[in-house]
Amino acid sequence: MATLKDLTRRMNAVSKNIEVAASNKVKEVVAVMVNHLAYHTPVDTSQALSNWQASINSPNLATVAAHVPGMLGYTMTASAQETVARAANVVKLKQPGQSVYISNNLDYIRKLENGGWSKQPGGMMAGAIMLGRRKAKTKLEGI
Repeated sequence: MATLKDLTRRMNAVSKNIEVAASNKVKEVVAVMVNHLAYHTPVDTSQALSNWQASINSPNLATVAAHVPGMLGYTMTASAQETVARAANVVKLKQPGQSVYISNNLDYIRKLENGGWSKQPGGMMAGAIMLGRRKAKTKLEGI
């Protein structure tokens, strides 16, 4: 016969599973968002897309040089792959209860988002948020 102590153990196990599943969901959401940002940011030199950075518990306030410098967007794919890989390396360290931030601290990123300074369309942040929300609504695995 099950006791209250047994119930407590089961509830604690379920609670832990929920924390881990929610943390893993955050990792999935960040991956989808960074991937979208890296491949949809208007590109000339790859500097803007290289500056999408993931960090844990506080926003990253730094800027970085283009991962693969170039001109006219020729290095976009290589820089985008590196941006996604760097974010994945950070996010895999996330533990339950920790927050993840995605930041881009270039002074012109908002202008790119709004379609200025580029003949390429803006809106990469809006698209990433939409995809992130969609991913967040999917079923939690492991509970």
